[in-house]
Amino acid sequence: MAYLTLAQIQERISAAELLRLTRSNPLDTVKVAAAIADAESAVNTYAIGTFGFPWAVVPAQATDATFAICHAYLYQRSWPGTPMPLHIKEPYDSAKRELVLLRDKKISWVETNAPEVANLSKAFVAMPNDEPVYDSPRQARLGKIRKIL
Repeated sequence: MAYLTLAQIQERISAAELLRLTRSNPLDTVKVAAAIADAESAVNTYAIGTFGFPWAVVPAQATDATFAICHAYLYQRSWPGTPMPLHIKEPYDSAKRELVLLRDKKISWVETNAPEVANLSKAFVAMPNDEPVYDSPRQARLGKIRKIL
């Protein structure tokens, strides 16, 4: 299952930027496909073992992370050794941080439905004359304990 397609990349960045990233005219789709495959592989590396993986439906976060990584890979392969511009580096770093959180199971990309709220509490009564307190016994005061003893 593809996390990102060429059409989705073309929606996010201009055709001129994409041509500049591949350093080819017309567009070299082989370079783009290789960058997409490598970015998906990077996402899979972090996602393996997390809840719900492999995903039945690709989460939007996976698409976003794959795009940020793919964008960075295209730049690095076209201009190796040159620092990435901030508009490429910041989303890449953010995606890597999010993938680390995903790997460490601190976040999940799978939507779950919250259970319906139900009142499952039981009344707790310490003495027959006491009014019921739900789910937490009242602390007895020292004076009441002496009267009982």
